[in-house]
Amino acid sequence: SVPGLGLDGELVKQRNRWKNDSWAASAKLEYDFAKNDVPFAPYLSYRFAYFSGNDESGDNDNRYDPLYYEVSDWSEWAIGEILGAWVTGNSNISSHILRLRANPIDSVAVNLIYIYTRLNEDQSESTGPGGRPIDPRVVAINDKDLSHELDLIADWAINDYLSSSVVTAVLIPMSGAEDFAGNDEIWTQLIVATTLQF
Repeated sequence: SVPGLGLDGELVKQRNRWKNDSWAASAKLEYDFAKNDVPFAPYLSYRFAYFSGNDESGDNDNRYDPLYYEVSDWSEWAIGEILGAWVTGNSNISSHILRLRANPIDSVAVNLIYIYTRLNEDQSESTGPGGRPIDPRVVAINDKDLSHELDLIADWAINDYLSSSVVTAVLIPMSGAEDFAGNDEIWTQLIVATTLQF
């Protein structure tokens, strides 16, 4: 009954032959000002995403197994263009994601995304689901607070088949990421990508 207001959620329960018994969930509240004919068609959303970690309370491994990634939209699956895309994966983390998008012209969308990420459980084992090895630096993390990340993304739909994106990302490590990386340096990245659909 409120044009532009949306609520979205997902809940996943995961079990497999490696005694994995895990879960994941996300909830998103969004408002699309374009539904009310506001200039630049702004869109604002807040999303919380949770992927279980191993709480070591029994024989089962409670770490969520992210399986295979697919890009559907920015920070929807790989959460964060630095931490989510290159470091953590969707297991044993929870994230708060705030997103503002605007369309200065019909073919260009500009996104500003803020992400706060933390670990759910301390990591004390060096293997994951199915006996897959875990980076030993992860076991050395002593603080659950990982990072603040800010992504500025411009998407240009050149035509029906060709699009281009420019991504600038800055990650400010918190104590957990400092334990992992061994320093407190700010991480940055610049990506230019072109997509051809046929």
